[in-house]
Amino acid sequence: MSCTQDKPTPQRVDNRAGLDEIATRRGTHSMFYESLVRGLADANRPGLSDLRTRDPGDFTLGFLDAWAAVCDTLTFYGERAANEAYLRTADERESIRAHARMIGYELAPAKAAAVHLAFIAEENDAPEETLSYEPGLQVRSIPRDEETPQLFETIEPLTARANWNAMQPRMSHPQILAAETDTIRLSANAGAVLKGDPVMFLQSGIPVAFADAAKAGFLRRATEISEVENGERIVT
Repeated sequence: MSCTQDKPTPQRVDNRAGLDEIATRRGTHSMFYESLVRGLADANRPGLSDLRTRDPGDFTLGFLDAWAAVCDTLTFYGERAANEAYLRTADERESIRAHARMIGYELAPAKAAAVHLAFIAEENDAPEETLSYEPGLQVRSIPRDEETPQLFETIEPLTARANWNAMQPRMSHPQILAAETDTIRLSANAGAVLKGDPVMFLQSGIPVAFADAAKAGFLRRATEISEVENGERIVT
């Protein structure tokens, strides 16, 4: 559709190849409003000739103003949708994803640097108080010469207390002596246990019986002893 001589709309649309953004709007609010007002004096619409006022406060002119706003909104979002229809002019990630899927390609998730952080809570008048932090807590690195600081954000909620600052990792774990246990690990300074010696399991000071009901009693026999690193022994 080409532009007429007596009305400012519809505007001519002509986009050359290779543009980063295309234009599809046939007009703006002011252009649409001017076209509608000119249409009141159109000789092909004799029924409108009696409406001679051009006062913006008139109800009819107000209706035309509102309709011009509708046309302006529709053409604006129509232009945005038209830009998303082409890979070069698309801005929304979902539009780019849809274009990629047309050739069988799936976008990979975004990647970012990760780092392990350790927080220390300052001691105050209430060392037992627990501090809570929502995900997104920002931490900035200390740059070296000619480097820029890197900004990191936590991805999980955090809790901190002053008396947790000196927490040490557990270096050993107690053995679970249950009825079905058939192997134990002895430290280097544990008493000597020889093959064939009777062994009784005590869990919290209580003797542990065999899991097999056919084997009565609590005594077991060491059938095999093997030495591992640091003088520790495995008794089976």
